[in-house]
Amino acid sequence: MNMKTSFIAAAVALATVYSFSVSAVQKDITVTANIDSTLELLQADGSSLPSTMKLDFMPGKGLVHKSLQTRLYSNDQTKSVNVKLLNAPQLINVLDPTKNH
Repeated sequence: MNMKTSFIAAAVALATVYSFSVSAVQKDITVTANIDSTLELLQADGSSLPSTMKLDFMPGKGLVHKSLQTRLYSNDQTKSVNVKLLNAPQLINVLDPTKNH
């Protein structure tokens, strides 16, 4: 390989590496919910929900699933709380996911 060819190959390699490094961008997604003022939505341990959550992106798969254990709290004994779930509740074996039905 002569000097000119190796210079061109190095320039192409550098441009390729540079193009991969600038292809990552940050996208912000905002999710809101209207909750009755007599209810409080907190984490399972009673602490406030985080103001942000980082979701990882896997090429070919999309956003990686993230869950957060929460609880609904209320001091109003007359308040009937109705929760609508997206999917049917499931019992999940977190120690051995292969044993889930």
